[in-house]
Amino acid sequence: QKPQDEGRVAWIARQKAAVERTLDALERDLPQDYPEIGSITVACALGYLDFRYAAEPWRPNRPRLTAWYETFAKNPGIARTVPKE
Repeated sequence: QKPQDEGRVAWIARQKAAVERTLDALERDLPQDYPEIGSITVACALGYLDFRYAAEPWRPNRPRLTAWYETFAKNPGIARTVPKE
């Protein structure tokens, strides 16, 4: 792990804020319900957040995006990519 100096802490905070803004935008304007490059990309990103950042849940306060992801993630092509624990 890299040292947590003031500059690195500020950089991490800026990146987290960008992710939060993006998730909020997706909550307002959901991806398509069918598999296309944009919706697949969003599903992969949300799956990555679940896998790598489970301690920082994105679902609270985003019920529409949560429902979209839970439905979209059932697509066989997406479901097969879920990491085995």
